[in-house]
Amino acid sequence: MATINTRSVRGKSAELLQHELEENIALCVVTENLLRAYDGDVVRGELSQDCVWLSDVLRPDRKGGGIVLLY
Repeated sequence: MATINTRSVRGKSAELLQHELEENIALCVVTENLLRAYDGDVVRGELSQDCVWLSDVLRPDRKGGGIVLLY
């Protein structure tokens, strides 16, 4: 299990997945992902591949924040 504060996951999805797979992390909590409902679909698609599933909780009433679980 790991916790990573990405301070925006946009542009970092490949690095994040590589780290998760290389370190054999079964559950990764990504905080401060800054995904928004209207522009995060591309990033969600990049992160949920190669036997990695994604579940996220957005903060629609605030700028920033949010949690992504990769498992």
